[in-house]
Amino acid sequence: MNPAITCSGSVPSSNQKMYITRRVTAYLKAANGSVAVTAAALAVTDGAKILSVKIHSINGRILTIEVPNGTTLVVNDGNTVAPFGGFRKTTAAPLSQFPSIKVNIPDLLAAPLNKDSTETLFNLTSEVLDNTFRVVYTAKYLA
Repeated sequence: MNPAITCSGSVPSSNQKMYITRRVTAYLKAANGSVAVTAAALAVTDGAKILSVKIHSINGRILTIEVPNGTTLVVNDGNTVAPFGGFRKTTAAPLSQFPSIKVNIPDLLAAPLNKDSTETLFNLTSEVLDNTFRVVYTAKYLA
């Protein structure tokens, strides 16, 4: 008796698209204590969704992030009350630490970005006029 195996179905295509998740670091120099962060300043890959952002203030001890209502970071219909009204977070740190703020964005709310967009994603503010911000973000995009 010779055992045999039979299979049916189709072979998956070798050119299927895959999602890639990357963590990217960018350093931004503030002018007059604040900087408006854009997709072009962060060098975002075209069509990427930003899922989380962690900001560190390198020189200052107080850090504020303000995400406006009309940000292109999240899916928004332009209405002032829904679905996203924007927010503002402030943190302070002792002399031995850098202040940091982390913002998580659910995958369903994250919007795909254009790499050459100059629209403001969020604003960073510090008490030091010539502060440097380290922005570490996690981006998800199709390869």
